[in-house]
Amino acid sequence: MTKHLDLNFDVDLEVIRDGQKKKIKESAILHVGHCIHIDKIKDFMNEHKVKFTEA
Repeated sequence: MTKHLDLNFDVDLEVIRDGQKKKIKESAILHVGHCIHIDKIKDFMNEHKVKFTEA
């Protein structure tokens, strides 16, 4: 799962696109990944009697 957190400020940039200088404004966003450890998933599946195989 990924959450997108707005950092509540904008960034003014000057970039070159197609050889032309261009001013752009972007919102500062932090992309944060969340995960669950495989052992927790396996514990949950075993607790609920879900059959699975491991490679």
